Amino acid sequence: MKLWHKKNEEEGEDFLKYYHLGRLCPELFHEIKNKLIAPKIFLQTFPEKFQDLKFRNDFSKIAAREIDHIQKLILRVLDFRSSSLNDSSDFPHFSIALPKIVKQCLSILGVEIQKYGIRVQTHFLDSFSLPISTAQTREIVFNLLLNALQAMKNKRGKKVLSIFTQNNKNQIQLKVEDSGKGMTAEELRHVFQPYFTTKSGGSGLGLSTSKRWIEKAGGNISLKSLKNKGTTVTAAFPQ
Repeated sequence: MKLWHKKNEEEGEDFLKYYHLGRLCPELFHEIKNKLIAPKIFLQTFPEKFQDLKFRNDFSKIAAREIDHIQKLILRVLDFRSSSLNDSSDFPHFSIALPKIVKQCLSILGVEIQKYGIRVQTHFLDSFSLPISTAQTREIVFNLLLNALQAMKNKRGKKVLSIFTQNNKNQIQLKVEDSGKGMTAEELRHVFQPYFTTKSGGSGLGLSTSKRWIEKAGGNISLKSLKNKGTTVTAAFPQ
């Protein structure tokens, strides 16, 4: 009887492991897709910028960091017995240097920003403590910036990307605004649903993954948009 119970418990644990793995694999693959953007840009622009020593040094470091992160993500999948695949774990508070994180993300997207003539403006508070890791904060910021960039790249006229943080009612708010194509009311209703996308080749996981991480940290994310006017995304975290 004890052996039967032990066997059932082990099967139940295996089921939960595969359940968590099945939930997180799409998110991990989406992260890997994002991390491949820097090496891709580096390879595409390397021939014309070979003589630019600063470009070579900067992008070599960025690409190496992103590839290292991909390796860590793959190890998370292979070792799915790890607690990192369990949603019940709590995040400690981390000191977040958001200006540095945004700068890193903008460096990766810099070639595209310049190519499409997008003006970037930023305003930040000092570093602060948040219940979410630096790696996850970086992924959230990258998702929001990439969405904003893609919303503006084919639009005519002024293209402005604004990123800023503010204190509001015991919350730290991160706002990302773009002057892109915007969304309809119908698109807004589905924007946080997994796999919903308005972009050709999009995975539809960037916003839904970001929302899950932010809400797990006790925060919230909201989105306002007007068709042909632009979009503002606000991510709020408890202090």
